[in-house]
Amino acid sequence: MSERRGNGREGPGRGDGHGRPLPSALFRRFAHEGWLVLSGGVPSFGGAARGLADHLLTWTDLSRPLLLLGPEAEPEETVIDLAEDLAALFEQEPVSGALADIAPEDLRAAGLIVLAPAPAAHWVRVWRGFSAPDPSYWLDEGSLLFALGGAAAALATWGVTEVEPLPVAGLGWLEDTLLAAGEVDLGSAAQVREVLEQHPQAFALVLLPEAILALGPENEVEVWSEVKPRIIFGRAWRQG
Repeated sequence: MSERRGNGREGPGRGDGHGRPLPSALFRRFAHEGWLVLSGGVPSFGGAARGLADHLLTWTDLSRPLLLLGPEAEPEETVIDLAEDLAALFEQEPVSGALADIAPEDLRAAGLIVLAPAPAAHWVRVWRGFSAPDPSYWLDEGSLLFALGGAAAALATWGVTEVEPLPVAGLGWLEDTLLAAGEVDLGSAAQVREVLEQHPQAFALVLLPEAILALGPENEVEVWSEVKPRIIFGRAWRQG
């Protein structure tokens, strides 16, 4: 399958409805060579993320293994359809397992790593005990880390999910970012407003279940879904 390898720098267009740009100034970046992709839930190739397959083929080294991980156990049934879609797209079965049981060298070898939905606090706890937590270790050229639901929320400075309405302290890969994943009502969340008031440089990134935001190695910030992320700015941003 090496002829389908997608490590080039010519991705899908960014103004065509499948790669709309967002201000990269919002996302202060860590050094990495691969893509970090965040979704509020489990996307469907035939739904609001119908361009997702093209993006994955473009930016993932298809000669490398696929991993589908939960924090402490194999992913639950919510990702079965996605696993089948990925197997058909990449012509190989994803290896399912738990991050807690994966060797760092296996992560390094993978082309696509999918982190399944689970409470953000569970992901944070396992990740902090993991022997290779540095994003630069996970994301080299030709690799893509796809975090879903609570896994995406765990990567921000603070995370909110449907089962965690109070902000959870995250890993801080996304600086000054409160990431709300799923069907979360931030309008009635006083604790979220308190975070934004106490941290004027912060902002909330709201990813509904079918919203997908992709952060690339050259400061690309792209929307890979028809459902757009929503951003709520802290005081410093509102003041210009």
